[in-house]
Amino acid sequence: GLPENALAGGVDSDGSTLYVARALNNKIWQAAKTQATWTTANVGFKNQELVLENFEYLLDDGNFSWQPYKGTLPKNAVWTDKEAGVKLGICRCKHVESTQIGRINKGNCSIGYGGSEFNYPTFDVLTYSKK
Repeated sequence: GLPENALAGGVDSDGSTLYVARALNNKIWQAAKTQATWTTANVGFKNQELVLENFEYLLDDGNFSWQPYKGTLPKNAVWTDKEAGVKLGICRCKHVESTQIGRINKGNCSIGYGGSEFNYPTFDVLTYSKK
């Protein structure tokens, strides 16, 4: 089940809280979203939304914050893995009356929603600063 200190990062279109996760896709950990009632995590990938069973929750210790993306990943950006040497950051963006969690991909926030992948150039980046 959902850990007590899972990091909430968004709100789905049905009003449910979305939690930050990372899910294993093709041997790479990608930023993902999950809900308290789900046993999977979802990612946007190659024009579709993938539902993945192998995932981990991000646990909140009070040091995470969301910052507007300004063209480059901040030094304290949270990332899930590296792909071809590129750090894969975690993002969130507005989509259809919701705030979705996704991965940063070529300057966009890539999310999975309704079976498809969507990319948004305006988004927030998850950062970590020890208080």
